[in-house]
Amino acid sequence: PFHEFRRITGNERAKGRLGPIQGGGTVRKYCGIMLAVAVLAAGQARADGFSKDSVAATAKWVVHLDVAKLMASQFGTLVTNDLQTGQHKDKLEIARRTFQVDPLKDLSSVTLYGTGYGPQSAVAIVRGPFRPEGLEVCLRTMEAYEATAYGDRKIHKVVDKQRGAPRHICFVHKGAAVIGENLDRVKDAVDVLDGKKPAL
Repeated sequence: PFHEFRRITGNERAKGRLGPIQGGGTVRKYCGIMLAVAVLAAGQARADGFSKDSVAATAKWVVHLDVAKLMASQFGTLVTNDLQTGQHKDKLEIARRTFQVDPLKDLSSVTLYGTGYGPQSAVAIVRGPFRPEGLEVCLRTMEAYEATAYGDRKIHKVVDKQRGAPRHICFVHKGAAVIGENLDRVKDAVDVLDGKKPAL
């Protein structure tokens, strides 16, 4: 379900290949985030394969998680059972009521990539049959909310209280959202998805 971590070199990019990444704090941290997303996205998610067209040509590392394949594994079955009956059950219900998102159904894949190795250079592309309209209503009620127009879209900004770091979220189209700390990197990722900037 995971595509390998990659370091993309100039020669490999020219040949259409990706080389293995050499660790790094930020990449390892985002691997942890991917596992957390997998837990939240457990269950009835749809299969969603990796597409190089979603990743900026300047990316230095890429991680893709196909949730459906992960949850079809023995580990996924254990996670699903725990989410539905364990201590996370109440949290799932809160997510459903508050954000109008069912974490067991509404995520199909997550692609993370970065043009560098710090959190400011990383973005996540989250896909699934969620409803952007409901999420936007909830975002507008959050503390320190701001919205920036970008073309015919809005980029929503909220603040992670634990880290004091911003989160910029743009719903590119129904079923896909770009999330990142740096506004410019989110804009770049949106442009890649729109075909306005080069992809891998």
